[in-house]
Amino acid sequence: MNSRKRRVTVCFAVSFLVLAAATVASRASGQGQQWQVMRADYGFREQRADVTQLVHALVAHGGVNGHITVNNQTMGGDPAPGADKSLRIFARDDRGKEREFDFAEGSFVMANMFFVRDDDRDHHDDGDHAHGDRFVATMVLKAVW
Repeated sequence: MNSRKRRVTVCFAVSFLVLAAATVASRASGQGQQWQVMRADYGFREQRADVTQLVHALVAHGGVNGHITVNNQTMGGDPAPGADKSLRIFARDDRGKEREFDFAEGSFVMANMFFVRDDDRDHHDDGDHAHGDRFVATMVLKAVW
């Protein structure tokens, strides 16, 4: 009975250590890290549309239920009819490391993975185009909702 109790205790201790190591490893791997959206485009090969301001607005609104759907509707049109498109987001982390994220048409982007600064969102709000991208993003969100 004593050796059985010892085995159970050892198994419990090993399980606890494995769980603790997995938790520390997942935190260290950068899960939960946020990236600042620098620019974004949508399309296929050379047929790409600049969707930076649209992505800024969608990220700022948190997408729909935390997700941004990658499709012609949410990206503001079809820059390459008939082709399998992708959304490319060029981003920077808090240490200045830059990275490109690629999302295939039909996939989802976790909105909380990215952030935008207020001055990034307001960058093109002047003249006749004032609030244009926010309006488009709001209309897209309402249409998808």
